[in-house]
Amino acid sequence: MQPSYTRSADVTLCRPLNDRWRSCASTLLLVTIAICVVAAFDAQENAGTGSRTIEWRPDRTIESQMLPNDGVLIVRAPAFDAITPHRQLSVTDVVNDLALRAELVALVDVNESGAVLSHNDSWVDTRLSGSVTRVVRISKAVRFRLHDRVEVRVSGGQIKLGSVVVNAITQTMPVAPTIPLDRTYLMFLRNIDGNLTALHPPLLVEKNKVAYLAPWKQPMYPDNPLQGLSVDRLVNTVRRAHTSWSQTPEHPRKR
Repeated sequence: MQPSYTRSADVTLCRPLNDRWRSCASTLLLVTIAICVVAAFDAQENAGTGSRTIEWRPDRTIESQMLPNDGVLIVRAPAFDAITPHRQLSVTDVVNDLALRAELVALVDVNESGAVLSHNDSWVDTRLSGSVTRVVRISKAVRFRLHDRVEVRVSGGQIKLGSVVVNAITQTMPVAPTIPLDRTYLMFLRNIDGNLTALHPPLLVEKNKVAYLAPWKQPMYPDNPLQGLSVDRLVNTVRRAHTSWSQTPEHPRKR
């Protein structure tokens, strides 16, 4: 029987073809993988990199106003019309105004800080926790013991919602301050909607003087009006501002 060379020839012819197909398939696979990797990288690079400013809308949550490309979202409280005084207010004027509106003026040792959503999730507050080390003035509506812990809300702050950094800023404080912990602050506080709320930015106490943590502007006040004042001067001014308050602030009424 004569040997058949047909099968051998077919195998010889097909082998290079198969090798070429494998090579092409491998190349196509590598190109496809490379395209997918580049597309994913570009998508990751471009997603969440935009910075956008919106006006505060109390009827809408912050999350409902976020867009896919948002990386930083600034929520800005609208400017308000203020009555401009006919003369430049003095430090005493500023302190008197704050003291008359506050229900508690105190030195607070702050050791916890965090951001929380407020106003039906349409705004951001900074929440501070600490103990009251000195009561300067207290109204009859506020009852607690010295060294009790207190939780304070400061309007504005920074919070992260998913991958988006949200900054809530106001006209008076266009930069959300960072609150150093384990420090003492002078605070003018009032109970608003069940929360003890700062009427004025917390003033850092250092070497018996107070300092702002970020620039503060208010239409009817001078810029940073209490910067660098001594604690003793502020305490004396506050105590003289409202004679109907408790006259024994160092010993607040017990529960």
